[in-house]
Amino acid sequence: MLAEDRALLDLDLCVVVPQLAREVREQIHTVAWEIGFDHGRLLAPVIFSQAEFSDGPMSASTLVANIRRDGIAARPSRRNSKS
Repeated sequence: MLAEDRALLDLDLCVVVPQLAREVREQIHTVAWEIGFDHGRLLAPVIFSQAEFSDGPMSASTLVANIRRDGIAARPSRRNSKS
């Protein structure tokens, strides 16, 4: 399998949750693995608490900048939704 073909099978997911506990992280990884397995894909979640994503050291990272620029939101963030 070519690298380009493999890239089509991999999907990076950024998951931002209100608060992040070990159990939540494990559940997200388990669900991502199960869904990926069922669909022949590798789902690779990168998981942040809301505070880490918005205000933590990672909020200034290239990774988060790329997610903010290129990511596709599954649902609008509160900051971007119209109230």
